[in-house]
Amino acid sequence: MSGTSPTRGEIHDELDRSRTDFHALVATATPADLRRPSSGTRPFHTIDYHSDRGAARMSHGPRLIRWFDRTLDVLRTQLEAEPAAALACGMHVPVSWDPYFRDWTSLAEIYHDGTRHYYHHRQQLTLGRPSRGDP
Repeated sequence: MSGTSPTRGEIHDELDRSRTDFHALVATATPADLRRPSSGTRPFHTIDYHSDRGAARMSHGPRLIRWFDRTLDVLRTQLEAEPAAALACGMHVPVSWDPYFRDWTSLAEIYHDGTRHYYHHRQQLTLGRPSRGDP
């Protein structure tokens, strides 16, 4: 992705790649795989770490896939409903919040950040490598 805002089609393609990769990840992960630590950094907030661990115990396998798919479907529907002028609007964001944030971010970039965030954390997993590269 270049330094410009992604197009609606590019975002749809990213969402599709993320869906395909996530389905493959869940389908091939064994219980032993899921017990291994990731190569991510130490949790920055203890509550974030523990809430994710709890969620993983409640939402896994088919339930996790349905949750992920529903989220992507909602994003795609909302993206399609956004007028082009709205996608070009943006605001200043604190760059310290996320390594990918820039001082000014458009709504199109916010949609793009979801897949970028997915692939950032996907690279930290000790499970197989993503089926497609980082968007």
